[in-house]
Amino acid sequence: MMRGLPLLALASALCGSLQDSDSKRPYGIRGLPVAYLLDPRGVVVWEGIRVLDTKEARPELETAIKDEFGKLNRGILQEDVGKGIDALLPKLGSDLIEERDAAQAELRQLVESNPKGARPALKSRIASVTQAEVRQALKAALARLPALELKIELAGEATLGRSPALKVRIQNVSDEEQMAVRSLDGSDAGARYPRIDVQILGPDGKRGDQPLPSRGNDLKSLSPVDFVKLAPGGEVDPFGTGGFEHGVLKNWRPTRTGRHTVRIIVDYAERNIGHWMGTAAMQDSYLDKLEGMLSKVPRLRVEASLVIDVKQ
Repeated sequence: MMRGLPLLALASALCGSLQDSDSKRPYGIRGLPVAYLLDPRGVVVWEGIRVLDTKEARPELETAIKDEFGKLNRGILQEDVGKGIDALLPKLGSDLIEERDAAQAELRQLVESNPKGARPALKSRIASVTQAEVRQALKAALARLPALELKIELAGEATLGRSPALKVRIQNVSDEEQMAVRSLDGSDAGARYPRIDVQILGPDGKRGDQPLPSRGNDLKSLSPVDFVKLAPGGEVDPFGTGGFEHGVLKNWRPTRTGRHTVRIIVDYAERNIGHWMGTAAMQDSYLDKLEGMLSKVPRLRVEASLVIDVKQ
């Protein structure tokens, strides 16, 4: 089931009567196995892709299914939020102040509960509504959405005893240029901002990562080169060139097969420049410049999780 939607899967072992091509033709089935996702009305909203059942084909099948379900899920999320926004439009344009205020509060809760679906839904309605007050309320709701998004992907396979190759990206999902900060010396240990926490849960649901040692007075100073300008849609690897790798990810080598969950949290919420600076000596002339650059970093906390199937 996916958000309450039933999945119907057909395989040759279960569908003897459909093996004959004449039997399959009326149903539009071109080959087995095949899968269908049905909405609450019984309408097919997604059809699977037939792939040969071989070990070589399975990775491609898994990727195709992940991509197709991702597209479907994004569409469902956008549709759900869109319906909620549409229901609020008359109240957002009401002549009664109390009704407008209540509708704006409800709109904030709606979009904050589902920012991924809210962004495209808000944009489409901002472009179509004609009432100035309603458009302004929608724009205000859009402006409050997180400007940055964290993404994690696995490159290749995860196997016992080897550190999985993870692709981590901070992406600008807004329509304006944003500022991000790479992982700094001590970010992984919580010694300074940005604080970047990595948690790994094993197949048994217990923490599988080892705590990092605390850091003292040897942290490299914050520098203008630690800040990265991101155009709309742009992204940066916080642990890549110019950034510090994370000790938990560096040291993690799975000791058990099965499904592990990697959770990464990037915290940009702190506004006191002193909590970002580090401990090494630096030029005072940098301070004003660094404070100005920090003011352009979105004040937020983003996180992402990835389930990794560790194999032998």
